[in-house]
This record gives sequence, C-alpha cells and structure tokens, in this order.
Amino acid sequence: IVRPSCDDGGFGLDRQSVVHSKKELKAKVRELIAEHREALIQEFLPGREFNVGVIGGARPEVLPLAEVDYTQLPSHIPPIMSRAAKWIETSVEYKKTSVICPAVVEPELAQRIRAIALGCFRAVGAWGYVRVDMRLDTDGNPRVLEVNCNPCIESGIGLARSAEQAGIDYPQLIQRILDAAMELHHRVPLLLSPVVVPAATPA
Repeated sequence: IVRPSCDDGGFGLDRQSVVHSKKELKAKVRELIAEHREALIQEFLPGREFNVGVIGGARPEVLPLAEVDYTQLPSHIPPIMSRAAKWIETSVEYKKTSVICPAVVEPELAQRIRAIALGCFRAVGAWGYVRVDMRLDTDGNPRVLEVNCNPCIESGIGLARSAEQAGIDYPQLIQRILDAAMELHHRVPLLLSPVVVPAATPA
C-alpha cells in the first residue's frame, strides 16, 4: 500500500493505493510525490481492521472495540479507509463501508488488541483520549497502523460511539477528557504555567 506519510482523513488513499506490481507502485509513488511531496510504502495487511479508543489519564480505560466492515465492498475496490470511504457520500466506498461497534471478537484476540492499545497510549505519552487503529496480518496478529492522539470526538461516531457502548454518554465523555486534563495540570503544573523570562542585565 502506498500512502502519504504525513496526511490524515484518508487523503491520498484511493482505489489505486494498494498496488500489485512494480509498474503500479512507481505510478502511485510518482503521483503522491507530485501531489503531497511524499510517499510511504508499507506491507498491505489483509485482515480485519479495528479502531480502539482509550480515555483517561494515569489510569486509562480501553473502550469497546469497533471494527471497520469492508465485506460489502465490490472485489475490485481495496478494503481500506480511503478518502472516498470517509468523505464522499455518493461513492461506493462510502455506502458500502460501515463500522460495527461493539465488534464481535474472540476473547483472546480482543484481550490482545486492548493490551496493545493500552501499551500504545503509554508509549507515546498520550493523555485524555486517543484512538489506536490496527489491522490483522496474514497470521491473524494485530499490527498497529496509527496512534491518533487527536481523533474526532464528534457526538455519535468514532470515539463517542465506543464510549456510548461502555455506558458513557457524550457529556460524560467530554467531562472525562476534561478531568484528565486537570489531572495532568495537577501532576505537572509547570506544563501549563506561564513562562517568565527575566529581563536582560545591562552590559
């Protein structure tokens, strides 16, 4: 799969992003460099895709898993969260891609996914809220695609949808995020304190 390395929202991802030959690879890299000045080439992971929300501060909570369902897509369209799947409501990708929350996952796999998400939260120093995106590889192992420390928190979708499945309504979710911010402020007050620069001493 070929994608921009520093973009978001599915931009730069389309039906030609999953390549199967050197010719397709070169064409896609050339296109991305022309449009985005960058191209990232990665192994394509063919397995199931999960979004995992984590909220809180020193004691983070992993929310119920959400799975991106690509099973209704036609075979000629790659199962990826492309720009069309996210934003173009008239596209086949948008109409045929859905999210299942809570995801139906075997207990052992669900436990592994939650543990990885929690590890990612701590590894990047996240705080308040985060979404970890994963896909399964050919052996069924969870592999991290992205750790999004500023995911969408719009009501009814994404992180908020997962929170609702945990019994956390939208006002409560926002309050939990604010509580985490205040917790951080009390733990490390200097991070949020104004910096006073002393006046220069005359020579």
